Amino acid sequence: MSRRLSNCILVLMLLLSCSVSSFGVAYKAIDLGRLGTNIVACDINDFGQIVGCFTTELGEDHAFMYAPGVGLQDLGTMGGFCAAAERINNAGEIIGWIRTEELFHQQCFTYSPDKGLTNLGEMLPVPNYAFDINDSGQVVGEYCTSPGQENSFIYSPGSGTTDLTFLYGIYSVRAINNSGQLLGMHDVPAVGQVPCVYSPGVGYTDLTAFRGYYTFARVMNDNGQVVLAARMGESEFRDYLFTSDEDIRDLGTLGGGYGDVHGMNNCGQVVGDLQVGEYLTRAFVYTASGGVLDLGTLGGELSRAAAINERGLIVGNALTSDGEMHVCLWQPVPEPSSLLVLGAGVLSLAGLVRRRGK
Repeated sequence: MSRRLSNCILVLMLLLSCSVSSFGVAYKAIDLGRLGTNIVACDINDFGQIVGCFTTELGEDHAFMYAPGVGLQDLGTMGGFCAAAERINNAGEIIGWIRTEELFHQQCFTYSPDKGLTNLGEMLPVPNYAFDINDSGQVVGEYCTSPGQENSFIYSPGSGTTDLTFLYGIYSVRAINNSGQLLGMHDVPAVGQVPCVYSPGVGYTDLTAFRGYYTFARVMNDNGQVVLAARMGESEFRDYLFTSDEDIRDLGTLGGGYGDVHGMNNCGQVVGDLQVGEYLTRAFVYTASGGVLDLGTLGGELSRAAAINERGLIVGNALTSDGEMHVCLWQPVPEPSSLLVLGAGVLSLAGLVRRRGK
């Protein structure tokens, strides 16, 4: 097979992984169960590992991890009074928080089975919080410098922590992608707070379409696509998918007026929860081709979607018909990975036919 044909196949495979996800108009809700009396799923990586937190029968908050074939595992309190796991990367590294017996003494950590626990909070004033981790193990978060004042930081393995607010003037950093780009806010003279993407060695790229509006950052993917919450005029906050100044998409609603975006993959699929009644929220997925889709529940009335991986698998929580909150995995039907196998087979067959025809 020629190099040109091999490259074409690779490109087609990558395109297929996103395109088949976009056509996933149906999702199968899978009940992964629960631990304790209440459980919250927060993230999923490309290997299907899930992290979050739960409340034990004794009222303690513990971190948990789910792995395919293993199930839900109690990770304990990580040496603190209580703990939660909030993000996991493709290396299996987890970030979260630990709280001591002092009410506001919250510290962030990284953890993996092979490296153990690293208490990042001991390197920073308290309280401090971690928001995101990339596949290189870089972590971004915030710490309090004084009441009402928070500075953003980045932690890099082997280099320690750097104050992003003091050094670069960027704050409210909520995301870091695998290129090291940061999503946050910075001040522009005579304008005020402006959302921006900060690229190492390049500097700021202002999201100028949102200048003059009250805005805050949500999530960012490896392609630099960003989801922001903004109040346009007198309207309530709405979420917008920003690809460029010429490509900004209102993510819409499910009939309500309020929503929260929690995750996005590199295909631009966005997940979160939207208000569908006065006190009800439902998990949703947004795709460019299909718009907003209600993911449903496990038989109850409430659900929320926390994260989506590159396979299109969505994790969150949903109420059962018995009123219990369980971890829920929404799987596209058919799952994109099965279509990838089919696509690869078709392309391989095409290559074989071509060789035989020479």
